[in-house]
Amino acid sequence: MYLITFIFVSIELVILFYLGIYKLARPDDKTANLNIVLISLLLIYNITGGLLPDPKLPGSYFFQEVVAYATGFITPCYFPYYVYHAFQLQKMRFHVYNGVFLFLVLPYLIFVSVFALTSNLKETENLLILPVLYAVWAIASLIKAIKKKYRYSFDSKESKVEIMVLLLSITP
Repeated sequence: MYLITFIFVSIELVILFYLGIYKLARPDDKTANLNIVLISLLLIYNITGGLLPDPKLPGSYFFQEVVAYATGFITPCYFPYYVYHAFQLQKMRFHVYNGVFLFLVLPYLIFVSVFALTSNLKETENLLILPVLYAVWAIASLIKAIKKKYRYSFDSKESKVEIMVLLLSITP
């Protein structure tokens, strides 16, 4: 497990390094900032998801699980904001300002509360069905937003590349 984490983290560090150089070369590119935040969140997510929980590390099992799940929730919380601003997908506005809070932040807080009360991670994980259903809805909204942006025509190379990159990026 640590080897896979090491591989992903290494790749993400190379990407982060590249984005840092890119940002220095083009300081006015606002999309570069969005990309740097996204890759940083993915880096933190893969580190915590790959290393936690570990009895050799400081902190209780509960705390380590809460941190690991938090990074697993924070990254998807950023994704609607990222696509809204990076790709100018106006139809994603609800997800940026309301959906993330209602269907990711609140369920995470409920998850932590129930986990703290029951100390049973397996049972508590059943609460994660709401964020999973929300993810399906957000993906469907993303596809609709891209269709609207390109006026329901995917004839241009730009539209095909954009939908492919966005859908591949959210697959994991």
